[in-house]
Amino acid sequence: GFPYNQLIGSTSLDPRWRTIYEDGSPFLGEKHPAMETLRTGKPCSGVIMGIYKPNGMLSWISINTQPLINPGQTKPYGVVSSFHDITERRQAEEGLRESEAQLREAQQIAHIGSWSVDLSTDILRWSDEMYSIFETDSKQFDLSKTAFIAIIHPEDRDIVDKTFYDSLANKLPFQIVHRVLLPNQRIKFLQAQGIHYYDNNDQPLRSVGTVQDITERVIAEQKIIASLREKEAMLKEIHHRVKNNLQIINSLLNLQSAQIKDPIVTAAFTETKNRVRSMSLLHETLYKSENFARIDLFSYVNSLCSHLCRSYGANNSDTKVLIDIEEIELDLEHTIPIGLIINELVSNALKYAFVENGCGIINVKLMKSDNRLLLIVSDNGKGLPKDVDFHYTDSLGLNLVSDLTSQLRGVIKLDNSNGTVFNISFPH
Repeated sequence: GFPYNQLIGSTSLDPRWRTIYEDGSPFLGEKHPAMETLRTGKPCSGVIMGIYKPNGMLSWISINTQPLINPGQTKPYGVVSSFHDITERRQAEEGLRESEAQLREAQQIAHIGSWSVDLSTDILRWSDEMYSIFETDSKQFDLSKTAFIAIIHPEDRDIVDKTFYDSLANKLPFQIVHRVLLPNQRIKFLQAQGIHYYDNNDQPLRSVGTVQDITERVIAEQKIIASLREKEAMLKEIHHRVKNNLQIINSLLNLQSAQIKDPIVTAAFTETKNRVRSMSLLHETLYKSENFARIDLFSYVNSLCSHLCRSYGANNSDTKVLIDIEEIELDLEHTIPIGLIINELVSNALKYAFVENGCGIINVKLMKSDNRLLLIVSDNGKGLPKDVDFHYTDSLGLNLVSDLTSQLRGVIKLDNSNGTVFNISFPH
């Protein structure tokens, strides 16, 4: 960075030179390789020096020196020096060191270690974090396949070995979760994955991969699963008790109705019992279910309609109830009112639709339509009287259907032209 005329006649002792060693300490002029060679008569090779230019920029040079000695003498009369600008190389090396440091830091934060194995020599290489994960000292641990296999939990060794070699034979990446057994008998859960490289003759050369410590995640998942199982058991017990309580109510209604002689009051008790039974059946279905978030609607509706047929003496007649339920996931909040609506409409059809010929067909359908659900309950009976407005009627059952439809934020339509068809749609 100095002009040519300022360099002529200068020596390494010139105070304008601001030079440093690689560690940043001052590189004194008398320690310059040229001065060392003059004093000792020995050459210097590859001495690294940092030098500040007049503009403050730091450059790095590599210095080689060779003594000039006259024949028959031992003391040099001069020195030949060569200088190589290695600034770019130093910057690349520092960038590489910084990248490696960042990689080590990232691996440490994420608990991820990296490994590689030379498949021709079985030489295994680990990153620093690998030793941390396996809680072993790099100076004491025998980094070999045998030592690695010994750390793996005995129950997982075969599957780890098989996964690796199957992947190698099929030329596919692999991923596996396995356990390791530490010297203090603690268990860690690790997720290992890797890929393989082959030569032009498809012979395996080396494998590389990562290992992540997922022990905390696995333990958290196990706690969640245990908690879910506990809650499922509690929900199962709740549904069981609700079902039993509803059955007790139903039994009380049966005992009370047995004392009643008035057929109108008896019919009202029967309707009430069927409503209670519709809710009891739902809790019974949930109690038997493996998944409380998903109710088996077909099984529930089928049981409900079978009960109603028995209740109204249609079980042995020619009246049929046909059920068509799509696979739809509904929660308890929606299923209870839907069950009660079906209970009321099927009950009405069984009681009134086929009075004249004593037989017929009742259809119950539940299907998805865009972002809504469509419930259709129809029969091919005589239909409702023309002067009946189901929105304004003294029928408790039809009033209940209207109220439950409103609860579902639904819309109800009646087609009375050929039998009775109730179309109820609500958001889903």
